[in-house]
Amino acid sequence: MASNIATKEELACLLTLQGETNYALWFLRMRTFMKKKDLWGAINAEPGPNPARALKKQLNNAAGVIGMKICD
Repeated sequence: MASNIATKEELACLLTLQGETNYALWFLRMRTFMKKKDLWGAINAEPGPNPARALKKQLNNAAGVIGMKICD
């Protein structure tokens, strides 16, 4: 299983979302990265009323990566 913690080097390789101009490519690369990190399933899953601790951790990791790769 891949570690779902993103390293500084991995984050540097990801595109930063600049709005509609690069959304399609940003999405494709972000989805590929999230799948590699075993986070894509957590993003697409319905967490239900009481998500497990592991799912919460995955969602937090995914949110952190996405948040760092969106332009202000």
